[in-house]
Amino acid sequence: MRAVLHTFWAPKSGNSEDEYEDAFAPGADEVFTGERLRFAVADGATEASYSGRWARLLVQGYRKGWLGVADPSQVLQRLARIWRRGLQPKKLPWYAQEKLRHGAFAALLGLELSTENAADQDGAWSAYSVGDCCLFHVAGDRLLTSFPFNDPRDFGSRPVLLSSVAERNGAAIASTSTISSRWSIGDRFYLVSDALAACFLAEHQGGNPPWPLAQSLGTAEAEYDFWEWMSKLREQRVLRNDDVTLVRIALE
Repeated sequence: MRAVLHTFWAPKSGNSEDEYEDAFAPGADEVFTGERLRFAVADGATEASYSGRWARLLVQGYRKGWLGVADPSQVLQRLARIWRRGLQPKKLPWYAQEKLRHGAFAALLGLELSTENAADQDGAWSAYSVGDCCLFHVAGDRLLTSFPFNDPRDFGSRPVLLSSVAERNGAAIASTSTISSRWSIGDRFYLVSDALAACFLAEHQGGNPPWPLAQSLGTAEAEYDFWEWMSKLREQRVLRNDDVTLVRIALE
């Protein structure tokens, strides 16, 4: 199995790159080969403190195989301890200390690709979701699977998210979604944070599927680069102003 990874991201319009609170793993574009590969994206909640830090820990935890299990409670407790390490609440004003006490929150989406033999032309895939990041499995320009949502109206303003306060994760663990299916050489997977995922589904349902543009990103034939495309969608008011992440995995 040979998977080519490209990741595209942008902060909210008006924010700096340092204020971007999504996360993805692996952290660099690369060609991966093997019989089992893992990729992840997470979306940190803006209204919480240090959510970008928490999102980065979650994608790293999934990539290492710690998350995606039936009961991740102990793993989340371990990650929460790492999240708190290095924070200095006593140096913060009282209202920031109170916000920090409530913890950070993030959605997590993980994808695992596997095959019985590295040279196989097809194999299995499974995905793990808590919250509202989405996976799109595309063959050619045809959408095969959308997970965990398949309608832009499925996105709400208060998704269930994983918390850095371990005792608050009961509802998130109970709402975990999983799916599994098959892939073939030439297929592509897109792992997308919530605002862009909702936009993609709306464009797809409206007869203007985004997959050709998403596939062309980073090539000489691309109509836009990613930041230009996001700016255009925001100007058209079809993409709400949020951090956006698009992880593209092509099976070659």
